[in-house]
Amino acid sequence: MSIIIGLMTLFFLLFIQRQVELYTTAKLTRLGYPKLRFATAFIGVPAHEISHAIACLIFGHKINEIKLLQFNGTPTLGYVNHSYSKRNVYHRIGNLFIGLAPIYIGLILCVLFTKLLFSEIDFASFNRPIYNDLLEITRFTDIVGLFISNLFSSIDLHVILFTESNVKYFIWLFVISSIITHIIPSSSDFEGVKDGLIFLILLVSLLLFTFGVSVISSMLLPVILNLVSVLLSFYIVIILTSIILICTAKLFNSIL
Repeated sequence: MSIIIGLMTLFFLLFIQRQVELYTTAKLTRLGYPKLRFATAFIGVPAHEISHAIACLIFGHKINEIKLLQFNGTPTLGYVNHSYSKRNVYHRIGNLFIGLAPIYIGLILCVLFTKLLFSEIDFASFNRPIYNDLLEITRFTDIVGLFISNLFSSIDLHVILFTESNVKYFIWLFVISSIITHIIPSSSDFEGVKDGLIFLILLVSLLLFTFGVSVISSMLLPVILNLVSVLLSFYIVIILTSIILICTAKLFNSIL
């Protein structure tokens, strides 16, 4: 797999996730329970904002104000207000990683929580085959087949975790669904991403000219593949969350 196909795969997965979220929100609204989508916000939104805050600290941005969770009647459930020097290239590149932080830090949190709650389970044994399958892909069209097959194969992880402990599994499912359904950056996040992307492209172009394509590819490709493989490992949770929320709304309609 090339870096370009890897990035296209990541964006494809996030695009599908966004469509699932939009469908779920629209369905809950039609059923009369739009606020059910906030069920995952109590963990997911703070995790989203903390991800931004961590990236701000790494890239030297000053955090002026942070709101981990709010319900004030607006679509904004949380935010991190930060400032930086526009003359500092490191700060400008940081805008990209700050805007995208909920994706990579959110996935890291999912893996860490899984290992914390189920320390006896080797998560890498589930993730490694997906990583290896991704290495074999040479065309973007192959991603659809891999995506569908991994949706079914990832069910094995849920069966093993459920068998290990029913109570811990449902705690795990709630926390993971809360985090992963809030990893997509908001529209305001993407404003910073666009600014940082310009400077990153210039930096990568300089590195490519200095070290060559093969060296840079060998550094970036494993990072991208790990992000994609971890997201695929947890992707069924996104579908399950949507189904659970819609079924809950239908249940409320039938008994109330």
